[in-house]
Amino acid sequence: MAYIVYHPTATSPQNATVFIVSAVSGAAQVTDPTDNKTYDVTVDYYGISAGSGFIITSDGYIATAAHVVGDPWEITNNGVIRKMTDDDLKYYVDKAAIYIFLQKAHPEMISSLNESQLDTLTNQFMAAGAVKATNYTHNIYIRGPAFPESASNPVEAQLVDMGNSDTEMDVALLKVNKASRLPYLPINNQQITVGENVRIYGYPTEQFAFYGDMDTEGGSKELWNSIYTASLTSGIVSAERPSSKGTTYYQTDAAVDSGSSGGPVCNSNNQVIGILVQGFEKQGFNFFLPSKYITELCNENGVNVGGGSFLPF
Repeated sequence: MAYIVYHPTATSPQNATVFIVSAVSGAAQVTDPTDNKTYDVTVDYYGISAGSGFIITSDGYIATAAHVVGDPWEITNNGVIRKMTDDDLKYYVDKAAIYIFLQKAHPEMISSLNESQLDTLTNQFMAAGAVKATNYTHNIYIRGPAFPESASNPVEAQLVDMGNSDTEMDVALLKVNKASRLPYLPINNQQITVGENVRIYGYPTEQFAFYGDMDTEGGSKELWNSIYTASLTSGIVSAERPSSKGTTYYQTDAAVDSGSSGGPVCNSNNQVIGILVQGFEKQGFNFFLPSKYITELCNENGVNVGGGSFLPF
């Protein structure tokens, strides 16, 4: 039985897939414990997490995994997905300000300072009242072929809504303002079957590692556009995995890594049937949520993405 899906189709899933960086900016006052002098530090940009996403409407709505734009410390340390609070944003601005301060005042400390040690140092400064964020903003930056100048000048998106661990809704909705006529991926809430072929688009860390040893400074526009064009991997749906809370997950053997999180899982017609939310170093054990959860979040926020209206003929 054949079906008609009442949705226009993006010219290519790669054109509608985006690279997302969650960052903070702001300002803080840092007191040097060696001389008790206080310094004003400006934080223009401090990246805290990254992943993939995809455009779902021509006017700039983007779907991604909630953990891509949620609090990274909570996810890493407690496995909890939640939206960042003002206190979280202050913490990351404080952390960035301390690092910038050390770069200028005590550069000898930077070379041996790892992320865990910087977290410890930040907590020590905060406990002593030696750092205080005076301004803080959550910035979400978008790069990808849909935004031709974004390699050097990323566009900014706003967080509209996101799920959390309590609901097991690892889905977030973003919006790029003043956007129109963007390529986008149609959503198809079809019944997913074990054994069917899937294609996953995203930005695995290995993609950027490939360019790591190259001299990309001053590179051509074509080079930078290539860097920020999504990779395609393919596989099959390996199993259906319902959770204890009743959330439906699907397992796939398509090769992905952490940078692929939030990327679209597509069928052979380039329609989104899911969103990648979890992967493991051992390939063949990666998981995605079906697209119905994207549709639900969009419906809750008044965003019409359909989700597949089918008629047999």
